[in-house]
Amino acid sequence: MGRYNTRQLVMRVVRLAVTVLLIVPLQAQESPSGWWRWQHPHPQGNSLHAIAFGDERHGISIGRDGTILRTEDGGARWLDVRSPVRTPLNGLAVRGRRAWAVGARGVILVSADHGENWRERASGTRRHLLGVWFIDDLRGWASGVEGTLLVTTNGGSTWKMLDVGTVRHLGTIAFIDEKRGAVIGSPGDLLVTRDGGASWREVRPGRALSLTSVTALTNGSLSVVGKDGAIWQSQDGGENWRPRASNSSSHLQAIHFVDQRHGWAAGRDGTILHTHDGGETWTAQLSRTGQSLTAISFADERRGWVAGDAGIILATTDGGETWKSQAEGTRLSLAGVSFATSNLGWAVGQNGAILATRDGGRNW
Repeated sequence: MGRYNTRQLVMRVVRLAVTVLLIVPLQAQESPSGWWRWQHPHPQGNSLHAIAFGDERHGISIGRDGTILRTEDGGARWLDVRSPVRTPLNGLAVRGRRAWAVGARGVILVSADHGENWRERASGTRRHLLGVWFIDDLRGWASGVEGTLLVTTNGGSTWKMLDVGTVRHLGTIAFIDEKRGAVIGSPGDLLVTRDGGASWREVRPGRALSLTSVTALTNGSLSVVGKDGAIWQSQDGGENWRPRASNSSSHLQAIHFVDQRHGWAAGRDGTILHTHDGGETWTAQLSRTGQSLTAISFADERRGWVAGDAGIILATTDGGETWKSQAEGTRLSLAGVSFATSNLGWAVGQNGAILATRDGGRNW
């Protein structure tokens, strides 16, 4: 099963996944107008692992002990949802009214009404599930420990186990379309498929790497990042891979493309890298921090945010030419941030904390 135990893998995937996570302190105080503010004044006590919005008003957050929260007013008020399970929920996918959550002991939950009601679906496994990805309302995949990978073609009503050819833990998933996709495993395996997951091929881009994140573009491009500034890219759906010069030796932990050309990677030592040519070349951007950065979210090619350790949130309105600090007073590590529009953003974390911003998180 590799050098990670199940608990370590759950924590690693919760921290690094392409779905959005943020840890914030319980003692966060209300800040001046335009900054991030405390949004869930009566935390339910369980750490939240993921947050996603189907539109500007309807959002869902999941976490420990089967916790599910939902909002129908853009996050002004969050409601506790009666969950059919009490096991940790680790991965979340949302498309419009439909939502899927996966968690410990093979739990899969499905909602068709913005998260108001949930039904448990049989996964056919008791292994812990860590990530979930849907390419449309019908076709989706769920990943987990010991080589677990499931597929559904009917919106999550039934699931089929796929033979991935490994017993190592699988985390982050990214699909270009219904046929071509990739999944990251521990301790850095990269598996690709060109037939919707019916068969998988293990890829070893160059020397052995510890890979952390994968992203997919609809033009057929897949990009992965990892240890020592590694960036590898495939332009043909994962068939062939080439290294890209990052000019960085930092451990990269997140990658995000806002369109076919503009992308960013972030990692330790305050590293932020930018590409304007679809990943062919990368240049460093000045973050003015030495903290580890673990998540990225961009609304367009100019407005974006990164989050990381010690409660740091940085924002840019010029494509990363300049970055400004947004959140102050927080001390715990941040692992993700999610924006529905260039102004509306949310963050989730420990003890049920939820933060929100309605003007891009800044007072500009």
